[in-house]
Amino acid sequence: MKRKNTRNPGPSIGGRGGSTPSKGKRKRRTLSFLSRKTIVKAALKIVDREGLASLSMRKLGAFLKVNPMTIYRYLPNKEALYAAVLEAIMSEINTFAGDAGGATEDHLRQVARSFRGVLLKHQNAVAIIATQPIRTLEALRPIETILSFLITKGFPPEKASATINVCAQYVLGSVQVQIAFLSQAAKQGAGRPLRDALPEVVFPNVKKTAETLSQGYSMESEFEFGLNCIVRGILSTVPKTH
Repeated sequence: MKRKNTRNPGPSIGGRGGSTPSKGKRKRRTLSFLSRKTIVKAALKIVDREGLASLSMRKLGAFLKVNPMTIYRYLPNKEALYAAVLEAIMSEINTFAGDAGGATEDHLRQVARSFRGVLLKHQNAVAIIATQPIRTLEALRPIETILSFLITKGFPPEKASATINVCAQYVLGSVQVQIAFLSQAAKQGAGRPLRDALPEVVFPNVKKTAETLSQGYSMESEFEFGLNCIVRGILSTVPKTH
């Protein structure tokens, strides 16, 4: 007596049978969203939310729901990852390339303000900007744009480079101080300010200044004051073709 064939007859005409895609095909389809851009965007989100110390390939893998080893295909090590994050931050700086015909003083101020805004947006990533060298060509684009603008305005190349460095260092330093100040203020809470304990006989001017600042101190206005001093100082050293 012959047994009936109970095996799955396979796909019917039209391809709607019981066949399933192979494991390799499923994996390729699942990871099709993954790219260097996607990984860097996720890395910056992790840094913004949890801090730079939390950034790792394992954390990235968990965030993207992929095997961490897959990320190494796009970014071979943590140095490359940091370089890519720096590149992403640099890309957010508005260099006002379309306003190249404007006054140099205004242009420099606008770029500095944009850089400051980007750093304040990504406060946990400021350490990358402060300590990591530029390692990718894309990260150089804003610098190339600003150099081009300054040289067109009559700046010698060395002066143009120095202008970028001085302005960037001022912005970076002021943001780091602001972040530290706000962090310290949050820890102190409603504690008694130091100014209340100052003996007026010993520190009359410090006490008077502290009281004045407590009534209307603005980090924005202080930043603008310093920026104006730097920009005008720089412009006084170059030929007046700007």
